[in-house]
Formats: sequence, C-alpha cells, structure tokens
Amino acid sequence: YDSLDPSPSGVRSAIRRFSRWARVLDSVEVSHYVVHLPNLPPSPRSAEVAAAYLVSVAEAVGPTPVAVENPSSPTSFGARAAELAEALSRVGLGGVYACLDVGHANIVREPLRRFSEVLGSRVRVVHVHDNDGLRDLHLPPGAGTVDLGELAVVVEAVRPEKLIAEVACSG
Repeated sequence: YDSLDPSPSGVRSAIRRFSRWARVLDSVEVSHYVVHLPNLPPSPRSAEVAAAYLVSVAEAVGPTPVAVENPSSPTSFGARAAELAEALSRVGLGGVYACLDVGHANIVREPLRRFSEVLGSRVRVVHVHDNDGLRDLHLPPGAGTVDLGELAVVVEAVRPEKLIAEVACSG
C-alpha cells in the first residue's frame, strides 16, 4: 500500500521489499498475492511498465498466483478494466490475474459489469466492500452506494477463486 515509485529504481526497491514478505509468507502457504501497481498515469507506456512490474512480482513468488487490484483513483493506470486488461495481455506468463476491488470501482465510477465483460475469467479475486462513491471507506455491503444486484451478477459471471470481505471495523 505504499506509494510505488514507477522509476526503475523504485520498482526494484518495491520488488526487494515484496520478495522479503513473500519469503516469510511462503511458510504459511499463502494462496494468492494481491498487489497494487506503481503510481502510473493512464497511458500506453504505463501498460508496459505495469506488465514488467507484474512479471517481477510473479517471479518473486514462484507458482503462487498474483492478482493485480484496480486502484481507487481515476487518475491512476489500472483503475479501468481496459487498462488492467492491457497490462495483463503484456505479461506473457500464467499465474498473473486481476483482483476486482468493488469499492474502488465504485469510486472510479467504472461499472462492475465492465470488469466481467473485459477481464472475464482473468478476475480471480474479488474484494467486496462498500462506500459512498467518493471515499474508500470499506463499509459492509449494503451500507453505501455499490449496486449489490450488479455485484451478484458479476460474481456469478467471473466465479472468482477468492471472494474477500474487506470491511473496516471502526466506531
């Protein structure tokens, strides 16, 4: 969740940190790694940088699947389903998929069905939480503005391996 610097040295540093985490987590047999992309603007060059980063992450964790999460900022590369699909199409190896973060899509105003239409079976993980459409609040489903009917249709369509409730408990 740190601000990943998209420069080559920033990416190398992030991969070193990630590799340390992966070595520790291998001992508890983690089933999936969900990662964020470096902070990239929406552009064709960003797909190339994102793909290289994802390949490095996948190499660091070996056979464990890696799922890249859509960000919550509309000005970040990967917030749109088509951008994630472009990056994934450039990865060129198995084991790298998409994580649909439902709350993030709600903030960006990208319909959930777009993720199932564009990414289909490449969505292997879904983070389920709700918000007010403005802030990443991690509310329980139904407590915000996420369309739960659309969510149900998307989950049925993509049949993710992992459906994760990502709810903050405060107050």
